[in-house]
Amino acid sequence: MVHPDFPRNQNIGVMVNNTFYYPGDSFTEPGQPVAMLAVPVSAPWLKTAETIDFVRAVKPKHCFPTHNALLSQAGHNTVNTWTARICEPLGTTFTYLQPGESTEV
Repeated sequence: MVHPDFPRNQNIGVMVNNTFYYPGDSFTEPGQPVAMLAVPVSAPWLKTAETIDFVRAVKPKHCFPTHNALLSQAGHNTVNTWTARICEPLGTTFTYLQPGESTEV
């Protein structure tokens, strides 16, 4: 929810081959182990504390930030630092992908 005055949009999250999970515009937990998580890090409906709680709850093997196109370089540095910091004790590998880059699952 962005604000109670605005209607909620319908959300679609996807699990691909029981390996890659993209939650869409939400922090809906997948209910199963996740090898690769696309973790939302910036959006009008989001705060960093929710990103932290979501990664801790899902405990993926790997994750990368998504919903980050509106961030400045300073914004990327900030959310990437916080997200990587919470990934480390979980044993989760955090990868920041530049536009056009990819990673293996």
